[in-house]
Amino acid sequence: MKQVRYSLLLIFSVATLVGGLFTLPVYAHQGADDAIEGHVESLTDDSRSTSSGSGSGSSGTNTLRSVTSTKTEVEQEVERANDDTPHSSLEDRTRTLLTDRRKGKEVRSTADLQAVCRSRQEGIVKRSANLNDNAQKHLVRYDALFSKLKDYQNTTGAKPDNYDALVADITAKQAAATAAVSTLKEATATVDCAAADPAATVAEVKTSAEDAKSALKEYKASLRALVKAQLAAQGSN
Repeated sequence: MKQVRYSLLLIFSVATLVGGLFTLPVYAHQGADDAIEGHVESLTDDSRSTSSGSGSGSSGTNTLRSVTSTKTEVEQEVERANDDTPHSSLEDRTRTLLTDRRKGKEVRSTADLQAVCRSRQEGIVKRSANLNDNAQKHLVRYDALFSKLKDYQNTTGAKPDNYDALVADITAKQAAATAAVSTLKEATATVDCAAADPAATVAEVKTSAEDAKSALKEYKASLRALVKAQLAAQGSN
């Protein structure tokens, strides 16, 4: 009876990973990410007036798509996997994002940037909170699933030959995802329209959200690998 119950648990785990978790709100809730992009754009684009800063930020959607359309996520992940050099710090990448946005544009005054930020502050805070909440929820869900999978192995004894290596990989990905989600939480708490350069605090949220998204996807992939291995081990018994 226990064998049946844990078999059902494993099947449920597969369905969860292949189904609902493929559409993570962290990823599927593209509107929040697009809106943050729009806010960054509004704080760095001199072609917009202060009064226009209160718009919906829909042009940010097209901007984000044009920026990310050059390479697929898979290509980017492969490049990261093959890159042995240390990755740039969050501060460096945030600075690069702002520099790229400001190329060929006149420098805007601090007062102007702060005014635009204040006019959109409610939307910035709300969407930043959504990104953070979604990341936190999925980290908790993945952690719970990891515990269930370990419990399944301990109870049934269906242990793949590479079980220890798979668990070690998941543990490493779990630590990376936990750190990335924590950094996103810190970034969303530091959005400050009174800062000398408020665009920097908003851009940091965007960069941190991308890091959390990537780390959570890698965590999910490592869990799926364990599920597949356990199914195969169970089938061979």
